Amino acid sequence: MSAPNRNIQGGHTLIELMIAILIGMLLVLGAFKVLADFEGNKRSTTAVNDAMQSGNYGLFALDKLIRSAGSGLSRYAAKAGWGCTLNFKPTDGATTAASSISSSGPPSLNPPFNGVLPGALRLAPVMIVPGDAPWSSTATKSDVFMVMLGGSGYSEAPVRFKPNVSGGLSQVDSNVGFSAGEWVLVGSGGIGECMISHVASTFNPAGNNVSLPLADTTVGNAAGLITAGNYVVALGNGVTASFLMLGVDTATSSLMSLDLLNSPTSTPQALADDVVMMRVIYQVQPRPVDPLTWTNPVGNVTIGGIAYNYTPTGLNAGTAAASAALRSIVAVRIALVVRAPLNEQKSTNVNSGSVKMFDALDSPTCTSATTPACANPVTVTWTYPAGNYRYRKLETTIPVRNASF
Repeated sequence: MSAPNRNIQGGHTLIELMIAILIGMLLVLGAFKVLADFEGNKRSTTAVNDAMQSGNYGLFALDKLIRSAGSGLSRYAAKAGWGCTLNFKPTDGATTAASSISSSGPPSLNPPFNGVLPGALRLAPVMIVPGDAPWSSTATKSDVFMVMLGGSGYSEAPVRFKPNVSGGLSQVDSNVGFSAGEWVLVGSGGIGECMISHVASTFNPAGNNVSLPLADTTVGNAAGLITAGNYVVALGNGVTASFLMLGVDTATSSLMSLDLLNSPTSTPQALADDVVMMRVIYQVQPRPVDPLTWTNPVGNVTIGGIAYNYTPTGLNAGTAAASAALRSIVAVRIALVVRAPLNEQKSTNVNSGSVKMFDALDSPTCTSATTPACANPVTVTWTYPAGNYRYRKLETTIPVRNASF
């Protein structure tokens, strides 16, 4: 056999085999690295998409509520003004009455709504309570947003009480549009005390077309409201009428809601997951001649030469000026910051470390949060290990269609 044939039959040398194994291992390791990077990117993308879906659903739920803010209440506010102090008994959705909420002070609520109200609960279509008080362009806490709405129906216009007649039944000009068990708002012709009650189960519109018996004639500090000349307005049955508080629970990273009117005040409900921050600003137009103006919930906002106070204390003052400021709110812009549920397990931030809200509305000439047409950007910043999560911002403008009069 010739020498070349012996070399062919002899196979590869050990060194050649070791080099081949090394090259194969490098190729396998490279393939694993590509697969690991692909799987990591897929998990990150999926987690971000899940958070974005949660945030979009939260904005959808808020949109439905805020567009209806002031429904059924604005006709009453047109006569008496916004800002009467509310007295009512929230229910658990069935028949059990919880403790009354009265004008003696702010209601006692559970997180994330504990201690946020500056005083007694007042009738207002919308109100922002800044998480950072006073308001700050560097966000450390979420805002709490409040929205009130009644139902729509035959009797959105307030109806006057007449002097009572025999039997103690409340008499009204007309009981058209009222029904047994319905929520009603009772108040005077000015900003003062007002009361939420129910139409009694004994109500029979066919029996007497001017009688309107109420289940509660006095709630909290509201006394003597059922008298000649005062007003009653139907708000709807069940959860049609709602006094809602909306905020973010940092312990669970959830957007929470609490219906003060229709549920126990101790049981906030989750609207959307993966939400870590909510900030809200107003769009206002105090007079038809004034421009539409974005403003933060701050005081001394000068528009058309007149100063307005959009802080919770200012809007909750129970004055004609506070009522005018509440009436001027035509829209709100909500920014939600969502966090992907996946911990990236990195040693440094996996994102830029900050998110800026409302920057699209700001003007380069703005120098102060109280300057008209300014909605100074709000920045929220995270550092490691919170930076191990990916964050995204969602914003939307929602008109308050039914609160003006």
